[in-house]
Amino acid sequence: MSILVTLRGCVISGRGTASKIRAFGPEVINFFGEPPVRGSLNLALEKPVRFDPEQVELPGGKRTFFWACEIKGMRCLITRAKGHPLHIIEIVAPCKLRDKFQLRDGDSMELKVSQEIVLEDLSWGTKAAWNFFWRFRECWYVSKAYRMLIGPFWLIRRMATQSPQYHAKLWNRKKLRDDISVCHINLARNPKLRGGERQTEILVEALAAEGVSRQRVVVLRQGPLAQRFHSRPNLEVCRVRNRLSAIFVCRGASLLHAHEAHAAQVAYAASLFGKQYLITRRLTKPVHSNSYSSAVYRNAQTVVALTEAVENSLRDRFPDASIDRIPDAWNPEYPDPDGVRQIKKKFAGKFVVGHAAAMDGPEKGHSVLLQAARTLQQDAPDFQFVLLGSGRLEEEFRQQAEGLTNVHFAGWVEDPITWIAAFDLFAFPSLVEPLGSTLLDVMRAGVPVVASRVDGIPEIITEGCGALVPPGDAGALAEQLLRLSRSEELRQRLSEKGLERVKEFSPELIAREHMKIYQDHGLVLD
Repeated sequence: MSILVTLRGCVISGRGTASKIRAFGPEVINFFGEPPVRGSLNLALEKPVRFDPEQVELPGGKRTFFWACEIKGMRCLITRAKGHPLHIIEIVAPCKLRDKFQLRDGDSMELKVSQEIVLEDLSWGTKAAWNFFWRFRECWYVSKAYRMLIGPFWLIRRMATQSPQYHAKLWNRKKLRDDISVCHINLARNPKLRGGERQTEILVEALAAEGVSRQRVVVLRQGPLAQRFHSRPNLEVCRVRNRLSAIFVCRGASLLHAHEAHAAQVAYAASLFGKQYLITRRLTKPVHSNSYSSAVYRNAQTVVALTEAVENSLRDRFPDASIDRIPDAWNPEYPDPDGVRQIKKKFAGKFVVGHAAAMDGPEKGHSVLLQAARTLQQDAPDFQFVLLGSGRLEEEFRQQAEGLTNVHFAGWVEDPITWIAAFDLFAFPSLVEPLGSTLLDVMRAGVPVVASRVDGIPEIITEGCGALVPPGDAGALAEQLLRLSRSEELRQRLSEKGLERVKEFSPELIAREHMKIYQDHGLVLD
């Protein structure tokens, strides 16, 4: 159990912003078991306190966080938003605390919080700023002058207030280790975890399993990887606000490994301070032609290309660059047997053809698959197409599927591995695809594959491992799906070949390939 500490303060009037909240999020309602009352109780603490943004009980979005507390045995939530002075807290509760405890302005109040959420030892700069702006000026908090000044005055916002997204303070920087071997950087902003971010996670875990100690991971605080990594003795996790902050947390690392474009820019900026770095390139499209992007790739110790298609794209632009080829790895997670049974039961009596990809563009071939589904609706009424994923074009694809009774949009799912294991066949008609790491998970699950013969896919789906069709050809796709549905023997043969092929893409082998590259560039691994 965590140790509780007592905070003391007095009741004050607030600005009335909490009373204007139309509805609380489901996380807040679940915490109390019922919707809390609109409004909050405002307390002015005896001394300034900054709460740790990484120890929040509930996320409140980009500008507001919630921390758990207890008042006279009642569970409540402390909330602070951007601009809250360090001695002011607002308390959200399932009832009106002023009425329940007969409180008036100036009355004393105690509350208990976990010791873990209180950041000890505020820096001298923070204390000085707080004393200058807030001591003996509690009335400022509810004044119009405060609301006018808090925006333009950077020093007030940065130091004398609680700003969850500004955890890396000028004088309160998190102390970082200075003996890090590899610093992985992935600054993806996608709202959902996608293939590139998942591959970063798989590689970090696989390197740790292979004995690579003292790794650091740099991710965005609001990114999809922020809650996927947790610090432990040989893994240091740095959650940063932006690319500028990421540059400064690269210190103390022997080698930087950038896993996407923004991370590559950060690594290049850090190289101006003497850091070595390598880049993993996941796209076949050419690197931007501006001089800065060129410098980012030309100054890298090496660039890791996923496939020959990605390597050729890089060679066309940087013929003299050092390029190594290392593919993605399959996801080491296993499907949930109960979940597989439930999905199969849901589509009982159907031949399920699955597809999994983000719906943010046409390149994943959703339209091609829907055309094939329309073709097969009459010829193969037992077919059921299940599409996993979401994105900005999801509504457009749903409109294209109007009238198709054999198409089911499952949306974004937490456990795609379980869904994949429940499919009878997997269709992947991408128009552009550097590698397609989803195919590795499909083959590992023993599900036969029909995919496009484009970019890096033929490097995975070799002879006998699956069926390949021309990209954009819905007729050929429908024909192959129909042919495989009628031959269980052929599906079994493709499944067995795929299981044998996918052994070459295990996380252990991919981690060892990366370790070899690290060592080739002077990194001593222990």
